[in-house]
Amino acid sequence: MVQTAKLTASDGKLGDGLGDSVSIYGNTIVVGAPGHHTRNRLQGAAYVFVKPSTGWQDITETAKLTASDEGEADSFGQSVAIHGNTIAIGSTGNDNFQGAAYVYLKPAAGWKTTSQFRAKLTDSDDPVGQLGIAVAVTDNTVVAGAYNDNGAPGAAYVFEKPTSGWTSTTQTAKLTASDGTSADLFALNLAISGNTVLVGARNDPSNGISAGPGAAYLFVEPATGWTDTTETAKLTASDAVAGSGFGFSVALDANAAVVGAAFATVGENQGQGATYVFMKPLAGWQTTSRFNFEVTAHSSAANSYFGAATSIGGDTIAIGSYAANAFEGSAYVFGR
Repeated sequence: MVQTAKLTASDGKLGDGLGDSVSIYGNTIVVGAPGHHTRNRLQGAAYVFVKPSTGWQDITETAKLTASDEGEADSFGQSVAIHGNTIAIGSTGNDNFQGAAYVYLKPAAGWKTTSQFRAKLTDSDDPVGQLGIAVAVTDNTVVAGAYNDNGAPGAAYVFEKPTSGWTSTTQTAKLTASDGTSADLFALNLAISGNTVLVGARNDPSNGISAGPGAAYLFVEPATGWTDTTETAKLTASDAVAGSGFGFSVALDANAAVVGAAFATVGENQGQGATYVFMKPLAGWQTTSRFNFEVTAHSSAANSYFGAATSIGGDTIAIGSYAANAFEGSAYVFGR
């Protein structure tokens, strides 16, 4: 199939990187452009597109979101996430690469262009963690990744909405891997569903010279609420080998965890890529290397990087393969 609509920025420029990050909820799509120049070079922006009453069609944005305190090379829009009336936007270069995640709430009259954020979320313990390389939001919780946390092991930070509403704050909890190493690339991507967070670490366990097969870590909120913790369970793939990139992308819903291995060899095709589906056991998430399904694209070729992006909604999984067809790229849809 071909696209239903093409979404562009009314003030788009060469090098903006519009589409570097995307997120959808209902009839609203948020798209990041971390290279956009607003007041400063590489400041970044995020664009909100609302589905017209006549259906999706080629349009420019409904609203443009920036941050009033953004500066040069902040890369605002490096990551974006939307859930309900809340948008979270990552800005990895903010405050000399400490990074931040910004929260915006939909006005009663609908999304409007603004630089006034509702909250700025930062971590309290690392000045150069590049927080916001990945963000996820659901209900009253934002999770943001800081892959360079404390020099490299990486961490995911949980921010919970205060009872009085979103306000600028530091984390509620810090999530780390119990066996994390400096080259794992932990928290370059993450997902949240309900009380569970899934974090990718596509180099785990690395020997510091070459990448490992990769892993994904599941964190379930304790009964007493979020607090600093290590994983509830660790997911690996029994057939993954060094350099597979298992954990390159992750997606999560109530009953399934989806993990992309973008560099996996399929047959004789190196870098074709694969994606793994783990179904939640009745007893809850447990450490395992036994996956339920392995998904590949029969028409894919070597170095297509199938699994570079993943998303799940109900019985449908979407998988990105950005290098397919000589970097034209493709997205694949699979039904259960």
